[in-house]
Amino acid sequence: MTDLQIKNKILEHYPMAEVDISDMTGAGDHWRVNITSDLFKGLSRVEQHQKIMDLFSAEFKSRELHAFSLKIKTQA
Repeated sequence: MTDLQIKNKILEHYPMAEVDISDMTGAGDHWRVNITSDLFKGLSRVEQHQKIMDLFSAEFKSRELHAFSLKIKTQA
């Protein structure tokens, strides 16, 4: 999965989010993903991460993706 595919999938569910992605190993399966969106307001850190990880459950199950290092924050 490419960084653009990951970003587009996140933006499909969280439009207007700021998404920054970098490949941590160069192999395309370990990604650092930083997301800023007010749609995460009121959610715990665990809930925020679960929502993103759920978007990619098929990719993790098929081992297309191996790991995300997530940093999620809100604008305010």
